[in-house]
Amino acid sequence: MTDWLEADSPERIDLSSHAIVEASAGTGKTYTLEHLVLQLLEQAETTLEQILVVTFTDKATGELKQRIRALIVERLADNPQHIALREALASFDRAQIMTIHGFCKQILFQHAFENRLPLESEISNQKAIAERLFAQHLRTVWANEYLPG
Repeated sequence: MTDWLEADSPERIDLSSHAIVEASAGTGKTYTLEHLVLQLLEQAETTLEQILVVTFTDKATGELKQRIRALIVERLADNPQHIALREALASFDRAQIMTIHGFCKQILFQHAFENRLPLESEISNQKAIAERLFAQHLRTVWANEYLPG
């Protein structure tokens, strides 16, 4: 069974597990994601390169990148000796914060040879279909396999 949490309570999410953050517009998804990333950096001995944040839109991706970076800078101002945060800020250009399309394109490129695919793949812009299939996959296959319960 999956625990459904309020979007403004990222501290209640088990950092040793996978998480899906799904909510309507304006309910705190960005806040939750940026604070989850910060918690992973500060508490779970995780590097920024080990964290994958996937969103639906380029706008959300850009906003998340800005807000996560600003939150790291803010926390470093309070504790400039925090090694994990200093390393995260120094490696921020390698942060895996991207759209679903960007993530898919990256995976296709990384595994092109072993899957006998062309290096230049084109991602179809069938947004409605892709979003519906991705949401269905998250709620069924992914949730059953990776979420405790």
